[in-house]
Amino acid sequence: MSSELSDLSLFLQYLASLHARTRRVVACIPAESLEWVPAPGRWSAGDQVRHLAGIERWMYAETVFGRPSCYPGHGRALADGLPAVLSYYDALHSEARALFATLTPATWVQLAPKSVERNICSESFDIELGAMR
Repeated sequence: MSSELSDLSLFLQYLASLHARTRRVVACIPAESLEWVPAPGRWSAGDQVRHLAGIERWMYAETVFGRPSCYPGHGRALADGLPAVLSYYDALHSEARALFATLTPATWVQLAPKSVERNICSESFDIELGAMR
């Protein structure tokens, strides 16, 4: 693990910065184009934003605490329309960040690499990656 990510406070700053940067891009999506798909079976921009929100909260945050992924998918039922998608993205980021912030720095260093390694090797992660291809 790089020195930046092994320090919990630096990781939380990085995570907040990454969220803010991505949010600025999402806010530029025209509302009428949010659910447009380039072809049947492909993902819309809304699907991708809902996916990012879901994996941060329900996959990454859960696995860091040793719990199974609870990824709910990326469908419109989770958040429909640009304001709702932005709210969903922000809410799930806040939940994940709050969970990460409860870790002690020592626990962070101990758990983060194991969680990432364990999740990458899991069957459910392989299935989720397959769904994105």
